[in-house]
Amino acid sequence: MIFMFGIFSPSLLFFVSLWIQITVSSPTSWDILFYFLISICICVVFTLSLAIYGALTKNKPLLQGIPLSLVASYLLIFMYADICLLYTSD
Repeated sequence: MIFMFGIFSPSLLFFVSLWIQITVSSPTSWDILFYFLISICICVVFTLSLAIYGALTKNKPLLQGIPLSLVASYLLIFMYADICLLYTSD
């Protein structure tokens, strides 16, 4: 269970933070890019904090899930970007 938390929590945090930022304000194209970058920074900071916590507590399943979370996060970010390009293209 901790392994799954290490994998999916950073990417879920990315999408939740991006969704909240977009729904709170009415963004334009440059605002969405700015919110996208903020969400990526939040995801990276959260992943690093999980890595530090896992190392300090010697939690091996959490430490094994963190590298996979980066892969899952990048895949979800690219899928989100592809969907956004699909809907914005003419």
